[in-house]
Amino acid sequence: MSRKALILGSLVLVMGMVTIASVVNRTKNNVTCESPEVDKNAECNSTEEYKIDIVKAEETKPKRNYSSLWFNLRGLQTRSVTQLEMGEAKELNDIYKNYPKNWIDKYVSVQLSAITKEDTIVATGLNNIFNTSQRELLVNTPLNAILNVRVSYLMKNSITEKYDSQEMVLNLTVVPEHQAVFKRGMAGLQDYMKQYDTLIRTLENFEDPTQTRVWFTVNKQGEVEDVRLTGTSGDTYLDETALRLVRDMPLWSPAINNGQVVEQEYEFTLGFPGC
Repeated sequence: MSRKALILGSLVLVMGMVTIASVVNRTKNNVTCESPEVDKNAECNSTEEYKIDIVKAEETKPKRNYSSLWFNLRGLQTRSVTQLEMGEAKELNDIYKNYPKNWIDKYVSVQLSAITKEDTIVATGLNNIFNTSQRELLVNTPLNAILNVRVSYLMKNSITEKYDSQEMVLNLTVVPEHQAVFKRGMAGLQDYMKQYDTLIRTLENFEDPTQTRVWFTVNKQGEVEDVRLTGTSGDTYLDETALRLVRDMPLWSPAINNGQVVEQEYEFTLGFPGC
């Protein structure tokens, strides 16, 4: 090999090494913080881009607004039953129309509990047909009480062919025939809530679904009284504002039962619902 050819080959080799080094250097500079290959101590030029992405995410995150504010009025339990229905009831289906009696193979017991602020009265039967003591309990249960129904039964296991013990629990609020209503209607109640701008702004600061539950009584004059917090949102200011909102409510039309004006208890839930 000639001296001239040897020199030319060396030059080509040196140029190739320079090119490779340049490519490696550019690759290193282009690695992002999100890449799994990056060492914790490695230099990375993508920090600013990552911060920008966070800002963009915060800008696009849905903000709370009044249209998503949720409230609900109900008795102390979701399900309800009137005194008239209880007085005429002969079996479970008479007080709870959707009672799934066809699911049950064998009854163990059916326990009724009438729960008031002062006392709890219990009567137990053998099946879904009420006995004398259970019918007496139903007739004498006062308004606003909670009727707890606990059904113990056996259901055949399709795999083992044996009977397994099961239990079903129902809670119903005893309500008047004509329940108390906000005089301005639900639309008027929503307009009333809109006056509480401070409360709404407070709710908008919450990122997670949160709710406050308040119980109250509508007396015979249609006034709200005995207001108490039964479910906290976790924020003292929000809870206190919700209590003030209920205490300051305008007059209601009181409940009527058997032709007479009576008191009725309600639960007021305010906040943003979860999924």
